[in-house]
Amino acid sequence: MKKFKLSKIPFPSDLKIIKNFFSNENSEEIAKLNKNIFMQIGLAFFTIVLTVVILFAMTSAWYTNIAQTSGLVFEVEPWGFDGEIITSEKAVEAGPGDNGIVHLEAENNSDGIIDISVNVSKSGMSPEMQKRMFFYVETSATREGETMERVYVNNHEGYTYTVFNQSSLTLTEKVSNAPKLKWQWVYDVLGYYVLGTENGGSITVEEYLRPIEYDYDKATFEKTVDDEGKPIYKLLTVDGETEPEDFLYMISATDGYEGNIDTNGSIGGYYPVEVDENGYGVYAYLCSYSEIETAIMDDTKMGILAQKKANGESISEELTYRAQLNVSAQKNEAPAVSVGNAETLQEIIDSGDYNYVQLSSSINVDSLEIPDGAKIMIDLGGNTISGTAAKVVDAKPGSSVTMVNGTISGPAEGTAVNAVGAEVNMSNINISGMHYGVYVGDSNDNNVLDSTVRIVGSTIETESCAVFVSGNGLASEQKTTVVIEKSTLKSEGIVISGNGTTTGNGRWGTDINIIDSEIINENGIGAGIYQPQKDSTLTIYDSTVSGYTAIALKAGSAKIIDSTIAGTGEHNTPAFGNSGFSDTGDAVYIETGYGHDISLEIDENSVLEHFDARSLSLRVFEKDAPFVKINIISGEFKEEQPEEYIAEGSVQNGTIVSVLQSSEE
Repeated sequence: MKKFKLSKIPFPSDLKIIKNFFSNENSEEIAKLNKNIFMQIGLAFFTIVLTVVILFAMTSAWYTNIAQTSGLVFEVEPWGFDGEIITSEKAVEAGPGDNGIVHLEAENNSDGIIDISVNVSKSGMSPEMQKRMFFYVETSATREGETMERVYVNNHEGYTYTVFNQSSLTLTEKVSNAPKLKWQWVYDVLGYYVLGTENGGSITVEEYLRPIEYDYDKATFEKTVDDEGKPIYKLLTVDGETEPEDFLYMISATDGYEGNIDTNGSIGGYYPVEVDENGYGVYAYLCSYSEIETAIMDDTKMGILAQKKANGESISEELTYRAQLNVSAQKNEAPAVSVGNAETLQEIIDSGDYNYVQLSSSINVDSLEIPDGAKIMIDLGGNTISGTAAKVVDAKPGSSVTMVNGTISGPAEGTAVNAVGAEVNMSNINISGMHYGVYVGDSNDNNVLDSTVRIVGSTIETESCAVFVSGNGLASEQKTTVVIEKSTLKSEGIVISGNGTTTGNGRWGTDINIIDSEIINENGIGAGIYQPQKDSTLTIYDSTVSGYTAIALKAGSAKIIDSTIAGTGEHNTPAFGNSGFSDTGDAVYIETGYGHDISLEIDENSVLEHFDARSLSLRVFEKDAPFVKINIISGEFKEEQPEEYIAEGSVQNGTIVSVLQSSEE
C-alpha cells in the first residue's frame, strides 16, 4: 500500500475540490497522475472501522448408527460438538491496501477428528463495501487442476480446517497453527468475480467473491468523448503491454474454476467463468475508468468522514461495516478401509476410490507414493510403515496425506516423509533413526505449489535434521508452511533447518510455527533452529529450544513468545561464512553476512540463557548492521541488553525486561 505523510499535502475541506480535480478533460497521463495525487490527498487521514462481528452457526449433524432389517429402516443418533469455538468481536481499523487476521480458535475435546468449515457473509455491508472487502485463507491450493495462490472464502466458497482429537485450531495475530484466515481491503477497486444470474442481457449480482487486481499505475487508457463531449477512458492494457482479454485469459489459469474465462461472451461487461445453462454462476468483471474514479472518490469521502468522527464531529453516515463468519463443525467419520499389505495400500491411493484407510498390521514398502491429486488419510492403528527406499512416504505436488497413530521407519541414510508442493498432516507419529524426519523440498523441479506440513503430538529423532524446509522463492507468492505443535523434535545435527540459496527461484519464502513443543539439539554440535532464508518467518510460542547455538538467524523475521531458548555449547568466536553459521554457544545468534533483512521480537517473559559465560543471550554480528531490527518487549536474560533493543513502553531492570505499565504497578 502506498503511504503518504499529511505534512506534505493539504487536505480538502470537502469533496468539491476532488470532483473538480477529475472533471477536467485531461490526457491519459494527466488523468493517471491526478489519480495518484488524489489518493495521496484522500488517504492522508484515512482510517475506517470494519467491525467483524463473528456469529458462528454450529450445525447439528446426524449420522446413521447402522440398522437395516426388512425395508429401509435407520436408527440415528444426534451428536453435539465436544469442544469450544472462540472468536473476537473486536473492531478492526482498516483502509485501502490493508489486510489482517480474522481471530478464530476451536478446541476439539473429542477422541475423533473434526472438520471445521468456515464461510463469510458480507450481506451486512453496502454493495460498494462488498466490492472492497474480501476474505481469504493464506495458502495455495489446487482446484479443478489449477493452482490458486490463495483460497477466497465467502458464502459461495468455504475452507475446511482439520482438527485432530484432543487438539486445537488457533488463528490469532500472535500465533497460528494452520493457514491464516485473513481480510483484505483492496487498494483500487479494479474488478471482481461475482456470483450472479443473467437477466435480460444483464447480470443480477448475488455476491462479490474475490477481487481482480493489477497495477493501476501501469495501466493505459484510450480517451474518447461521448455525444455530450464528456471524456471516456477505455482500458487498453493492464500493464502497458497486456490487453484486458489476454489478462483475463491469464488469470483464469489460476482461479480454480474449470476452463477459461469466456472473453467473447461478455454480458454487459460480465465475462462468464463457470455458468450453468440457466445463466447462473460465476462471472468476471473489469471496472471502467469512471467506476474506478468513483470508487476512489468514495474511499476518500469515507476517509474524510472518519477523520471528522475522530475529531469529535457529528456525522450521520455509517462507518462501521459488519461481516458474518459462519463456522460449522463436523465429525470426520468417513468409513475406513482395512488394509494389511503395501500393494493394496498403494493401489487404493492411486485409484482415489477411498480417502480413509486403516492398517490392520505393520507393512513393508519400498516407497509409499502419494501422487498428484491424491487425498488420503492413513490411520496406522499403532502399526509401522517401514520403507527401504530413500523416501519412505513421498508426497508429490498437489497431493494431500494425513497420517495418525503409528511409526514410520526406514534406512539410516533415508527420509521418513518427503513433501514437494504437498499437504502433509501428522498426528501421534513417531520417527527415529533416520537421516531426515520430514524433508520439505518445494524448490525441486521449479515446483510452484507451497507445501503445508503440520506435525502434532509427534516425536521425531534423527541423525542429521528432524525437519528441513526449502521454500520455492520466486515460484509463488505464498510461503511454504510448517507447524510443529505439542511435539518433541531431536537431532544430532540441526533440528530444524532452512536453506539460504537465492539463485534461480531460490529456496526462501517459508513460515515455521513452533507451538508448545521441545526442539532439542542432542550432541552439542549444531543449532536447534537455523534460518538463513530471506523473506521468511519463524514463530516460537510456549516452547523450549536448545542447542549448541539454540537459534541461528541469517535472514527473515523471528518472534519468541513465552518460550525458553538455551545455548548449551562452549563459546566460539563468530566469523562470517558463505555457508552455514558460527556455532557460538549463544541462545540467539544473528549473523549478518548475507545482507538480508533480519528482525527479532521477544515477548511475554521469554527466557534466553547460555551455558558458557563468554556466550551471550543475544548476539548480533555485526551489531551495527542497518538491516537488523531487534525489539525486546519482555524477557529474562543472562546479561543486560543494549538499550536500543528495548521496545518502547518497556523497561530494563538488570537482566529483566518488562512492560513499563507492569513494572509500575
